[in-house]
Amino acid sequence: MRNESRTAMSIKTVRGKLLALEYFCKFVRQEILLSSDSGECSGDLCSNLSELEAVLPAWRQSLRTKCNIEEVKRRVQDDAECISPQDIQSYLCSEYARQAEHMLLSARVSESLSIYDFTRCRNHLLVLLSVGNAHRTGVLTHFTIADYEASMKQAVVGAENHVFTISEHKTASTHGAATLAVNSKEAKLLAGYMKLRKFSQFAKAEHFVFITATLSKMTQSNVSSALTAAFANSGFNDRVNCTKLRKSAVTQIHGNHPDKRADLVSHMCHRVATAEKHYRLVEKKSNTVACSQLLRETFNDGTHGPDIGTEPSVSSMQTETDLSFTSVPPAPYQKRIRWSTENRDLIFKKFASFVRNERTPIAEIEQTLLSDPVLHRKLEEDMNMRGRMLVHAVKDKVRSFFRAKYGYKKH
Repeated sequence: MRNESRTAMSIKTVRGKLLALEYFCKFVRQEILLSSDSGECSGDLCSNLSELEAVLPAWRQSLRTKCNIEEVKRRVQDDAECISPQDIQSYLCSEYARQAEHMLLSARVSESLSIYDFTRCRNHLLVLLSVGNAHRTGVLTHFTIADYEASMKQAVVGAENHVFTISEHKTASTHGAATLAVNSKEAKLLAGYMKLRKFSQFAKAEHFVFITATLSKMTQSNVSSALTAAFANSGFNDRVNCTKLRKSAVTQIHGNHPDKRADLVSHMCHRVATAEKHYRLVEKKSNTVACSQLLRETFNDGTHGPDIGTEPSVSSMQTETDLSFTSVPPAPYQKRIRWSTENRDLIFKKFASFVRNERTPIAEIEQTLLSDPVLHRKLEEDMNMRGRMLVHAVKDKVRSFFRAKYGYKKH
């Protein structure tokens, strides 16, 4: 199944839609009962609705195992690509962050500010707010100018911290309004950004604090791209999003300040069970190391272990040498790849429609690439890549053609 953007739906999304369909069937049947004179639901429509409603729970249940596996894989992947406190410190000390803060605190920024400089300032603030508050993307995308101005009216002069309230976000119905807190330095940076935001070139933009280069409201993908672009300038090569920053926050607080778990859960607007789902993997790893060591000590008294100082035999060295030449692993996928001019022009020509529409759905990229065996074979030979690695590299290259005009570096 695919969504409106023609990308494949996750199993969790399909289960959610089946549940919504089940509720809809119940609603329609109740409406028919209320509108009928006899008070009974009869006819083909009611019969079909009843049959569909009866099988929907089984359909959802049949996807439960796959859904759980998909969720576990996502947690493992996020843990492998986690953002450490050292990565955040590297960004905060980077030249990219320093220049952004210099522009935000400068009183001489002209209204002819370039889009690249504006996105740099915006990206830096998104990093600071994400790191300092660990909220979902929706809290940042729904942060309106009215929310900012209302909170500033209530701010106490000379206060060390300022708090902004955002009413519209994912769990507002169960956890109430979300709050963004900034310290005195971040408040000055945000005030400097709001001056830029009110320049005449942004007069027609939507009334949100954070907007795209096309003056529209930011989406979840836009925020992730902004965070990724910012961290990339400090040497962090993986994709960054609010979810990874939230999981990193949960991991650090649960490990270093376990007494603050409940407070953090309340601030992040989710349940304790939600936080524990991710942190349980971290605890399980620590427990695995301890149990593995205990098992070794139990079943091995140390007399049968290999001698670390003993030189390997000639035969074993020959075997290892043979293996090293016969089983060469494929080159790992890297986000920054050197493309030849010929291959770059071939990709641009082949995927011109994707560049024109500024869309790179992975399934369509793969299908288009496989439809041209000559190009596919040439890229495999020139770049020493196969399968999914090559598809991702092509996707990144296609994206770079239209992302460059928004201030992102080309691959």
